Amino acid sequence: MGEMLSRQRFATTALSFAAVAAIGLGGAFMGAPAQAEEGEACTTKKFSSSKVEKACKDGGRAGAKTYMKAVLKKGKAAGEELSCKTCHSSLKTFALAPGAADNLKRIEAL
Repeated sequence: MGEMLSRQRFATTALSFAAVAAIGLGGAFMGAPAQAEEGEACTTKKFSSSKVEKACKDGGRAGAKTYMKAVLKKGKAAGEELSCKTCHSSLKTFALAPGAADNLKRIEAL
């Protein structure tokens, strides 16, 4: 019976170790992209909106993206047909499309 308890403890310990290791590795791989994105600074130095400027200064590209998603949500709730491409000609560089600043000001004012 003592040997059975010993095997059971070993199995429980091994299973616990494996679970902790899996969680740790999963967090390392899944957490890394989010941390890298949060660390990216906004590349523009000229802002047409003080709210976008603040979001960039406070949270980098991730902060600006969060703010812009909130703006899109607000605009869509008001009946606007919007997407990221409404204001950005490139989703890699986030270059602004013609009229982007005016669109943003209009939606922020809703």
